[in-house]
Amino acid sequence: MAKVLFLQNFWYESPAVMALSASLKRAGHETLLAAGDTIADFRDVLLKESPDIIGFSLMSGLHLWGVEISKQIRLLRLPRRPTIVYGGPHPTFFPDVLKKSPADAICVGEGDHAIVELADCIDQGKSTDCIRNLSVKLDGIIKANPIRPLARLDDLPPADREIYYRHEFFAQYPTKSFMTGRGCPFRCSFCYNATIQDLYRDKGSFVRFRPPAHIIEEIAQTLRRWKCRTVYFMDDTFGLKKSWCLDLLRLYRKEIHLPFMCKIRADTVDEEMVAAFREARCRTVQFAIETANEKLRTTILKKQITDADIAKTARLLNKYGIKFLTYNMVGLPGETLDDVFAAIKLNADLGTSYPWCSIFNPYPGTELAEYCIAQGHMDRRFDPDELDATFHKASVLKGRDYVRVANIHKLFGLGVFAPSSIPLIRGISRLKPNLFFTGIFLFINFMNYFRSEKLTLREAFMLGVRNAKLMIGAKRAAASAGG
Repeated sequence: MAKVLFLQNFWYESPAVMALSASLKRAGHETLLAAGDTIADFRDVLLKESPDIIGFSLMSGLHLWGVEISKQIRLLRLPRRPTIVYGGPHPTFFPDVLKKSPADAICVGEGDHAIVELADCIDQGKSTDCIRNLSVKLDGIIKANPIRPLARLDDLPPADREIYYRHEFFAQYPTKSFMTGRGCPFRCSFCYNATIQDLYRDKGSFVRFRPPAHIIEEIAQTLRRWKCRTVYFMDDTFGLKKSWCLDLLRLYRKEIHLPFMCKIRADTVDEEMVAAFREARCRTVQFAIETANEKLRTTILKKQITDADIAKTARLLNKYGIKFLTYNMVGLPGETLDDVFAAIKLNADLGTSYPWCSIFNPYPGTELAEYCIAQGHMDRRFDPDELDATFHKASVLKGRDYVRVANIHKLFGLGVFAPSSIPLIRGISRLKPNLFFTGIFLFINFMNYFRSEKLTLREAFMLGVRNAKLMIGAKRAAASAGG
């Protein structure tokens, strides 16, 4: 039996970690999880448990935290030298992180079977150099192994919630997350999804759905053991297949009696589906607008969603009394200030319940990043280590309006909730960035989160404090790793 310890610097449950832990436990291995900020938060568990494998699930922007913690782990006098492995989006798209870090291996793509093989090999004293989906570093030499076919979801065990819920904070948190499938069929230019699709070309059906009965049983088992007020379907796009979605909602309505939240695309739902959402007690739907400029959305972002799609979906959600959160970006290449204010007005006109807005920064290697370089919006291909840990700081694109855009971003929600303030926002956006703007931004986002998940003030405050502390720690660790 191998012992696997997952480390993370955020206070919410990761579907990936729960899935990996379930596969490991089914194979007879032991799993643990710890969340924290600095190496001091992990020292006791590292010394006490002496894990064989330490796993990090890393996103770009936050990956330097993982690199820095790994360096600190190597300085500890542990009973045995653990194998450090990175998984998640960042090592999949930037495998050079293996060369630049103390990690022994990275997982490219899905890790359900690869992590089990790694644990088996370490437990049995066998070489780890031929495990598909893993790139391994042995004696300073890196060997990148081929990608295996996509996992069949029916073959995987239900998510292991015990790994999180043995910790009181996670067990008591009133929203519990579930995945109903894997894979997104779309190829938006700002997203890495096109890259992962290409990685798995001819290796199985990329978009996969779990049987509705399996999902309902997993939810029911969770409700029997742990506190839950809201179910959150975390899939990037819930309900891509209408017949499957209606079957799931029918079972959910019959067996589960809790409100739920989900993410959709504005062009994939119709009135029958929205009515079924309502009957099944859907509380909040999330969908992306990105920009009010339809031409920019469809040609540059390559998100083939029209203004008519957005208007229809908002109208249906309002008709059936379902609140909705919208995702918006400002600072896009080719976007004007008038486009930004049009996005504020569009959200207000739609009746958006919870507007969410980020500042666009191109991920290196995406189609949109290459476009930004070709069009002169950026001088060079910047290193992924330069990515900020949030979507709310500033733009890396060139242009005299980007300081104003950053200010408008902070006041975006104010303009949506109080459209009469838009002329004022247009004027004060010329000021230097300041704490007043940041304060408005933080307050509105806090209230959106508090209201959309129906948290108590104490629950929202505690989560905000924990994640703010860890975000500060991640920035500090990233600065140390980068310096």
